[in-house]
Amino acid sequence: MENNYLIDEIRNIIKSTVHPCYENTSKTELYCRCPNCGDSKKNKASAHFYIKMKVPFSFYCQKCGFSGTLNQEVLQKLQLFDNNLLLNITEANKSASSNQNITYKKKEAIFDYKDDPEDQTTIIAKDYFNNRFGVDLTISELNDKFKCVCNPAEFLKQRNIDVSKSRFDFTKAIGFVSSDNKYIICRDVSGEQSLRYSNTSLSDDENKSKIYNIKTPINILEDKITLVITEGIFDCIGVYFKYYQD
Repeated sequence: MENNYLIDEIRNIIKSTVHPCYENTSKTELYCRCPNCGDSKKNKASAHFYIKMKVPFSFYCQKCGFSGTLNQEVLQKLQLFDNNLLLNITEANKSASSNQNITYKKKEAIFDYKDDPEDQTTIIAKDYFNNRFGVDLTISELNDKFKCVCNPAEFLKQRNIDVSKSRFDFTKAIGFVSSDNKYIICRDVSGEQSLRYSNTSLSDDENKSKIYNIKTPINILEDKITLVITEGIFDCIGVYFKYYQD
C-alpha cells in the first residue's frame, strides 16, 4: 500500500471516530483531546494531543508532554479499536524503523530574519504588539529579542514555503518563531479572519516542536530557579513584561 493512500485511510478513520478531532492547515497533523492528561476540564473542545500524519506515526501532547510512537495502547485510549487501523500503523512504523535508507530533509534552522521597517504590513504588526503590551519597541528589537516576525508572508516567501492553499491570511498576521527555529506561530492582527492562529512548519525535521521561549538571565547561585510555563505565546510575553524584563 502506497504511503499517501495509507495516510489518507488512517486519517479518515481517526477523524470519523475520535471527537473532537481537528486538522492543521497543512494536513500534516490531527489533534484531539489528550487521553493521558484529559486536557481542559472546562472546555470540551480543548485539543492538545497531536498525531503526525506521516510515517512513522507518532504523537505528542503540548499540555502534559506525553509522546511516543502510535501503538495499540494509545489507540485504545483514544477509543480506536479498528484492527485494520492498528495493522496499518504497526506495519508502517515497523517498515520505517527497519528501513536504513530513510532520510529526512532539513532546512537550515537559523533565525536571521529582519523585517523591512518601511513596510506597511510590518508597521501594523509592530503597532499591534506595542499596543497590546503597552510598550514602545522598534521593529529591530522585536526581531532580535522576541524572534517576532512582523511580516510572516514575506518571511515564508523568502523561505520558499507555499501557503497559498491556507485559509489563513499571513499578510494580516504577526508571527513568532519557535525555540528550535522550526515553526512559525502566527496570530491574526486584523480581527477579520475566521482563523485566529496558524502554525507553519519551517523544517522537515521529525523532532521539531512548537515550543516558544524567551531567554532570561539565570543566577546559578540561587537555591531555586523558577520555570514559568504558559499556554500561549502572548501569555509568555505578558509574563516577561510583568516580571522579567531587563
